Amino acid sequence: MKICDLVPRELTGFKFHIKTENILPAFEVAKETCDELSDMKNITKMFSRFGFSSKKGKNGIDRLEFDPSVEFETIDLINFFEVIAPFVEAGSFIKMMGTEGGAWRWIFNGKEVIGQLPADYIWPSQPLSERQGFEFYQWSRLNNYENTKHFCKFTDEVMFGIRDDNGETTCELFVRWYELGGKSSPKFELFLDSLLPMQAHTLLRIIQSAMDYGDELTPEDFCKCLKWFGFKDLFDKPLE
Repeated sequence: MKICDLVPRELTGFKFHIKTENILPAFEVAKETCDELSDMKNITKMFSRFGFSSKKGKNGIDRLEFDPSVEFETIDLINFFEVIAPFVEAGSFIKMMGTEGGAWRWIFNGKEVIGQLPADYIWPSQPLSERQGFEFYQWSRLNNYENTKHFCKFTDEVMFGIRDDNGETTCELFVRWYELGGKSSPKFELFLDSLLPMQAHTLLRIIQSAMDYGDELTPEDFCKCLKWFGFKDLFDKPLE
């Protein structure tokens, strides 16, 4: 399966930035290079051609939203990303889910954009969605949160791991958010037995993927990351 054969359905995560001074050069190159964008008046219109709403912050474009109702050819979107890639800040990425369940991400390295399917960088052979017992929950959206939050030093927690056929957990890891220096900072914690199962290698790779967000990783971001990799959601309340 190739990314160009997939149809985007949902934006599941991003860290994206085009500096203000690079917006016009990116627009001009795309206008000259991409035939389907030659009549566009600005780069915002170009993004909207592919269902993306690009939002400007103080230092340029740094937020994205996606409308799955917009019809386009994925290969045309890829061509657009390839053209503007030199103007996108290195470390930017866009994660997508397809209409038939496929998942992938685009990574920008400051020179080019690289498309990756999950099999290219996370699981060795079998998607997590086809495995049993991969589960997670977010503490702040459990029904007992209001009654228990006063007893904990951390402000939120996402527990994820593997449950065997007998219902016992064989691998448990936690991401907990603490108030440090006036901001909420994530900390990864685990039980020692989490280092023993072969699956621990996969779980640690998922943490590595979540670190794409850097210090800006929120509990909701990490939950979406786990869902993207096929983990079962055990929340009492839905993820907004």
